[in-house]
Amino acid sequence: MRQKTFFAFVIAVSSVINLNAESIEMQSGRIKQFPGGPHSEAPEVDYDCELLVIKADTTYNSARIVVKNKFGQVLYDGILDIKKQPQVLYVPDSDKRSIEIYCGKEVYWGVFEED
Repeated sequence: MRQKTFFAFVIAVSSVINLNAESIEMQSGRIKQFPGGPHSEAPEVDYDCELLVIKADTTYNSARIVVKNKFGQVLYDGILDIKKQPQVLYVPDSDKRSIEIYCGKEVYWGVFEED
């Protein structure tokens, strides 16, 4: 049973990554200015319906991920290690409007495209 569930999950992730995924253009802002910070590249965020795929060129340990709807209500608020290998989040609400990623002294945000 677990193998079937895992296999279905892998198929879903690969379809999101390769076929139907839309990208979110992430903006960067520093909470506190410091020269030569380790996070020069914004994480990449792709989405398809209820799945978010997050990856980065460097590792962001214990990054806080916040997804909000158009009314500002929090749909997802959690901690995730972002790496080169894609990390998948399941956010069931289809009314996602924005995503914020807090990585130490860095903050990144992006807006989902409206239908």
